[in-house]
Amino acid sequence: MTTKDQERKALEQIRKIVASLGEDSYIGTAFEGCFEIAAENIENDFACSMKQRKEAAEAAEDSLREKLTAAKKELADGDSKLRVAEMNLEEATQKNNSLRNRAELAEQHMKLETERANRLADKNKLLAQTIIELKAKLYDYMTK
Repeated sequence: MTTKDQERKALEQIRKIVASLGEDSYIGTAFEGCFEIAAENIENDFACSMKQRKEAAEAAEDSLREKLTAAKKELADGDSKLRVAEMNLEEATQKNNSLRNRAELAEQHMKLETERANRLADKNKLLAQTIIELKAKLYDYMTK
């Protein structure tokens, strides 16, 4: 088994070999980010490859896509429920307005009937007074 120092020396030699190929090297391009991962592996005592990181990132992306799809569906369901609630609210508002209008009409009708009843009561008082006066006159004619 190799030691961390041996691993570090080997990594440095590989870096030099790849660097000697130039900046536009196909191998250098393929190794982008790999040297950093290798150095982290040495220092932290774990083995992680660029391929594993890619697969983990893809799995995370897939998971996020699934969550996004579920969230979009939930949002669409919520929108549908909201539309139904808005329609129910609109219907209830219309019924409420209709009932208010009916109540206002009934109140106006009640006021008119109350005024009519008051006028009839006044007329009845006047007629009762007239009857009393006529009875008094009749009594006067009968007693004279």
